[in-house]
Amino acid sequence: MKSIKFTFILAIFVGLGLISCENEPLTGNFSDETGIDSGNGSGSGNGAGSGVFTGSFQVKIDGELWVADNATASIVNGVTNITGFRGNSGEAVIITLQTDQVGSYQFGPVNGSVNGGAYNPGSGGNASVSDVNTLNGSVTISAIDTANKLISGSFSFNATDFMAGETKVLTEGVFTNISFSDDLGDSDSGNNSFYAKVDGVEFVEDLVVGSQMSLAGFESISITATRNTFETIGLNFPTDIVAGTYAFDSVPSVGATTAQYNLNQSTTGYIGDGSITITTHDIANKRIVGTFSFVGDQLVDTPGAPLTFTVTQGSFDVTYL
Repeated sequence: MKSIKFTFILAIFVGLGLISCENEPLTGNFSDETGIDSGNGSGSGNGAGSGVFTGSFQVKIDGELWVADNATASIVNGVTNITGFRGNSGEAVIITLQTDQVGSYQFGPVNGSVNGGAYNPGSGGNASVSDVNTLNGSVTISAIDTANKLISGSFSFNATDFMAGETKVLTEGVFTNISFSDDLGDSDSGNNSFYAKVDGVEFVEDLVVGSQMSLAGFESISITATRNTFETIGLNFPTDIVAGTYAFDSVPSVGATTAQYNLNQSTTGYIGDGSITITTHDIANKRIVGTFSFVGDQLVDTPGAPLTFTVTQGSFDVTYL
């Protein structure tokens, strides 16, 4: 069960890091190809930043100083994310907390939800995440400047690649005056599109994220459509997938083709039983088009939660990072 929870939480942490990236203009050595777009068409970010990164984000990873070229944050629906980026390959340190208040918090399971962090080495490397089952780190939010939308604090945690059994120790982390947004980003009229119905009702997303991830030697593509409430539909499949129809795997293991629906950031996920059809996959330009449908069953038994959700008429046309 740890590997299932690990892949689920890792996708959330990395996805939130990419979402934060959408909310602040990038400068320095970042690629213009973000792989991130929103889905319903009218603007390009919340304007919180000036286009110049004036804050700071740094941490020691296994004793070596790691300094971000850029850092962004979001505080949405009681969930805080702070992400530092370095280089143009997607390398990032990501912190996700189930709070929007100043204070000190532990990483791991807290009151039925999870605070945590992740280290993503970028293209070609395996991402690592804090253990979701044990208390294994901490973060202090020392200041939230709501007038200027700036957040500061400190952190430390262990990030483990559970498949490879390797752990990175992150210590003396500090983030100062990081610009944050209070939504997932205003709509953008760019080229990405996503559509689906959940139990017959249209799922109107606020953001669509396309990303490529390496885990335990397996390369995969994730497409995630998210609302500001963190209601989410996610698809995951191998990077070398070609045109055709594929059944979703019932267990979200490494290298699997899966679909998942989440009511929000804190509730159990619903893993999909259904299929995905890839219409075209332009690997050179990282563009993929397809359709899907599935019935989502509870990933972990949760008393009081609905047993299933049915996702129909799914379609996507997305560029991934």
